[in-house]
Amino acid sequence: LFLDGGLDTYIDEVAANTIAFNSGGAERLRIDTTGLGIGCTPSRELELAAANPRFRITDTAGGYSEISGNSGHLGFSADAGDSQSGTRITFDIDGSEKARLGGDGSLLVGNTVVNPASGYSDQKGFGYAGSGQVQIAATSNLATLVLGQNQGTNGSIIDFRKQSSIVGSVSVTGSATAYNTSSDAR
Repeated sequence: LFLDGGLDTYIDEVAANTIAFNSGGAERLRIDTTGLGIGCTPSRELELAAANPRFRITDTAGGYSEISGNSGHLGFSADAGDSQSGTRITFDIDGSEKARLGGDGSLLVGNTVVNPASGYSDQKGFGYAGSGQVQIAATSNLATLVLGQNQGTNGSIIDFRKQSSIVGSVSVTGSATAYNTSSDAR
């Protein structure tokens, strides 16, 4: 079926149970018994193939986001055109938010805000604020933070640094914990 009066835009049955959509003389979309392929013959229900494939999701009220794949890397871009404020990428499971990556560089898991002013009484999870602040809080009797060395060797499990110099550490052996400082100045 030719659509533009010429020979470069048409729909064609290229094989049994396979329909191809062509424009500008090139196949752009293919539907077969496997699924829908954009720029390819599909090997899954939906497949997009290009040199730098991108899938754009546009909100008609403003802004758009993209999912891209380039050289095996997967990218998520929230508000790729930078037209909205307060944008974020969220991960929801079973109907509720479990993790969030904010436009300010914050990373939250099991929480939606880094808020140490609350005294952590109403918060749980991990939070890294774009300003560099880290929060780890629990609302149970379990330890809030567990650090360990599972290599079977003795050594440091925490290093405290000032720029590139270690100024303190916590190290463990099979039977002891040592709190080390570079000086004991008070």
